[in-house]
Amino acid sequence: MIAWDGSRAATRAWHDALPLLQRATHGAVVMLAEPEDDRPATVSLTFATALRWYGV
Repeated sequence: MIAWDGSRAATRAWHDALPLLQRATHGAVVMLAEPEDDRPATVSLTFATALRWYGV
């Protein structure tokens, strides 16, 4: 599971973990947000697309 909040630290963490993530057979993207925040679906989809681009 990748916990994603869109921060620079989260970006660095998943990028550093790419070799491990690329060997995984299953994964999930989880983004927590305040109820009034309308970004989670869009950001999660964009993040999942980026992971697929890297072969995850």
